Amino acid sequence: MLTDGMPTSGNLLVIASSSVAVIGLTWGGVKYPWGSYQVLLPLILGLVGLVAFFAYEAFVPVEPVVPWGLVNNRTSLSGYIGTFIHGIVSTGIICEWGGAILESAF
Repeated sequence: MLTDGMPTSGNLLVIASSSVAVIGLTWGGVKYPWGSYQVLLPLILGLVGLVAFFAYEAFVPVEPVVPWGLVNNRTSLSGYIGTFIHGIVSTGIICEWGGAILESAF
């Protein structure tokens, strides 16, 4: 079978948690106010799910999705965190520049 050896429970947990968190981020300020339960509930559930994913990965599976040897090393962890922050900052800048360009063009 295709999924033999693939850690499906960890993958399902991280995919579901990330999707719920993205729904909250997408709805915030657009469809619902940031302080509404429609935004806060998916954000909180998504973050709790991601914390549960890391706790699950640390203690349960024999072959984890995230190899803990990489995360336990400070150099590797700082590289992953820097890459994550860079992605967030780049996305924010691109969105702001795109909005400013569209605003000035019309």
